[in-house]
Amino acid sequence: MDILGMAATDLPDSYTLQHDIKKLDIDSGISTFEMEFLYQDDTHVKAKEIVAVGNYILRYHNDQTEFYTIIESEDDTEKKTIWVYAEDAGLDLLNEIVQPYAAASAQNIAFYINRFTRDSGFEIGLNEVSDRTRTLSWDGSATASERVRSIANQFDAEIGYRFDINKLEVKHKYIDIYERRGTDTEQELRLGREVDKIVEKKSITNLCICLRVTGGTPEGTNTPITLKGYSYDDGDIYVDNDGYGDLKSRKALEIWSRYLSEAGTGDGHIVGSYSYDTTEQATLCTYAVKELKKRSQPAINYEVSLFYLPENLKVGDNVRIVDDNGELYLSARVLATEERICDKLYRATFGDFIIKDSGISDKVRELAEQFAQTKTMYTWVAYADDEFGTNISTSPVGKKYVGIAANMAVEEVSIADPTVFSWSLIKGDTGTTFTPTVNEDGVISWVNDGGAANPDPVDLTGVVIDNLAVGGKNLLRGTKDLISGASGWSSGHWRTSGSGGTVVYNYTDPQGQTIIKNAPVSKVKGIKITATAANAQIGFCQDYAPIQAQEITQSIWVKGNVGDQIVLQPIWASAPGEEESGSKSFTLDSTKWQRLTFTKTPNHDHESVSLGYVYLYAAAANNVVYFVAPKMEYGNIATDWSPAVEDVDEGINNAAQVAESYITYVSAADGIRVHN
Repeated sequence: MDILGMAATDLPDSYTLQHDIKKLDIDSGISTFEMEFLYQDDTHVKAKEIVAVGNYILRYHNDQTEFYTIIESEDDTEKKTIWVYAEDAGLDLLNEIVQPYAAASAQNIAFYINRFTRDSGFEIGLNEVSDRTRTLSWDGSATASERVRSIANQFDAEIGYRFDINKLEVKHKYIDIYERRGTDTEQELRLGREVDKIVEKKSITNLCICLRVTGGTPEGTNTPITLKGYSYDDGDIYVDNDGYGDLKSRKALEIWSRYLSEAGTGDGHIVGSYSYDTTEQATLCTYAVKELKKRSQPAINYEVSLFYLPENLKVGDNVRIVDDNGELYLSARVLATEERICDKLYRATFGDFIIKDSGISDKVRELAEQFAQTKTMYTWVAYADDEFGTNISTSPVGKKYVGIAANMAVEEVSIADPTVFSWSLIKGDTGTTFTPTVNEDGVISWVNDGGAANPDPVDLTGVVIDNLAVGGKNLLRGTKDLISGASGWSSGHWRTSGSGGTVVYNYTDPQGQTIIKNAPVSKVKGIKITATAANAQIGFCQDYAPIQAQEITQSIWVKGNVGDQIVLQPIWASAPGEEESGSKSFTLDSTKWQRLTFTKTPNHDHESVSLGYVYLYAAAANNVVYFVAPKMEYGNIATDWSPAVEDVDEGINNAAQVAESYITYVSAADGIRVHN
C-alpha cells in the first residue's frame, strides 16, 4: 500500500480531522469509524483523492493499529470538510451477495463461514466452538457479512474481525469466533468516577408468561417440531402437554395474569412465541426456558454515560456498575462502545444486567458506622528547655526540646501538665557556617570559612524556618511515575501524541545504559522521546483534566540537542464551544538540562481538557530528547517541581506523623540541611 496522506487531531504539517467516532458492537462484531476530514481551497483536490471511497484507513490509537475500508464519503464545500464512513469488514464482505443455501447434514462453523467468505481474503483465526455442529439453511440472499452474523447466532457464538499488519502491509485478515467474547473482569465503574450518569428504564412491552415454541423441520416432513410430548418441570417453568405443548411459568402467572371477566374461562396466560433452529426437543426446551425466564419479568435497561472509557475495557467484558447513593449494584456486560477522541466523549452500551448486593456484610457496615461516629482526636506540640518540660511553651523560640502528645480529646493545646508530652532534643550546639556556590552545570558546592570545599556530611542547625515559601500545587497527576495510558488525568495516565516512540526511564536505574544522567530532579522517572521520521512531531499530554479560567504556568526540564525545537502547550480542547489552544516554541541552545516555562490564561473554565502538552517538533529522524518533572500550576511563576497532592495520598498519614513529631531547625546558610 502507498500512503496518500496523514491526518491527526493536533499534528502540524498534516491534514486535520475532527468529530471522529469509532463504534464496535458485539452483535455484528464489526467496527465502524467516522470522521470529518478538513481541507483548504488549495488542498481540496488532494483531500478528495486521499479519502476516496474504496481507500483504506490505517488508524493508530493507544498502541493499537486498526484497518478500515472507506464505504461512504460526503464533501461539503461550505464547511470545507469531507465526512468519511468506514468499516473494518470491508467491501469483501459488505458488498458480496451470497445465495440461499441448505446444508444436507450437520456441519461445523468453519464449514459455513469458509463457504460464504471464499475469495474474500478473510480466514478463520480463533475458533472457540469448533466442536459444535448444526444443520443450517437460508431461504433468501444476503451480504456475506450478514450471513456470517447469522451463522454465529445459530452457533450461539460471537465474532470479531482482526488484522495482522506489518508496517503498511496487511499480512492476514481474520474472523475470530468466540464462545463468548470478553472476560469476566468484574472491573468496577463507579458513579462520579468513571460513570457520569445512570438512566434506568423499565418496560413490559415484550413481557409474556407462556411461550408457544417451534423448532426446525425434520428431514422428510413439512412440520416443525414443538415441545408437545416432551417432559419438563423445574417447579416454576413446565411444559403443558394438555394443550399445544406450551412452556409456562407458575410464578409469573401469579404476578402477571391477564385480567379476566367474571365469565372468562381462560387461565390468564400472556402468550408469546419463540423459535429455534433445532430438530431436538431437549435442545429446543433448553433455549426456550432461558427465553421465558428473561421475558416473564419486566425488561430493565440502564443507559450509562462515562467520563472516559477505561483503556482495558473491551466489548464483551463483564463489569460492575456502582451507585452507592442510589444503592444500585449491577453486574453488566459491555455490548457496544463508542469513542469520540476529538470531542472527548465516551459511551458504552451495557446489557445482561444482574442486580447485585453491595458486597458489604452487615458486620462491616456496622463497624463503618461506629468509625464514622468516633470522636476526632488531636496531636499537641509544645516546646521546653529540657526533657522535663521546664518553662513549657507553645512557641519554639529559644527552646531546645519539642514535646508531642498524641490522641488528645480537644484541639487546643494545654501546657498545664508537661508530663503528658514525650520530649525530644531538637537543637544542638552551633555548627560551622558554610556558604553555597553554584557552578554552570547547576552543581552546588559548600565552602566553609577556611575555604575547604565539599565538606563531610554536616548537620547545620540554627534558626527556625519561619519564612519558607511553598511552591504552587502541581495540577498534573502521575508526574513522578509517568505511566502511559488512556485513562487520563484522574488516573495519572499520560497519552503519547504524534509520530514516534516514548519510553519511561527510571533515573535511579543502576545499569547505566537506560539511566538519564544528571537528572535535575531525583527519585522520579522521565520520558525519552524518539522521532521516528524526519520532521515528525512526537510528545505527550494528560487528558480529561478540569481547569479554571485563571493564569496558569507550565514548566518541564528538557535535555536534547542544540537546535531542537520543543513546544509547550498548556491547554488544548477542540469540542464546539470549548476550543482552547495557544503554545510557545523553544529552540534548545545547549545539550545540558534546561527548564522551559510558559504562562497562559484559559478562555473560560473547562471540565475536560488535554493538559500539559509537550512536543519535540520538526525533528530529525531518530532524534532523542529527555523530559522530566512536568508541572502545571496556577499563577505566573514556575516554582520548583512537586508531585500533585493526589499522588501522595497513600503516604499522607506517615507524612503527617513526621510533620507533627519534628520542628526542623537549620542554619542561616539559606535555610537548607545539607549532606554531601
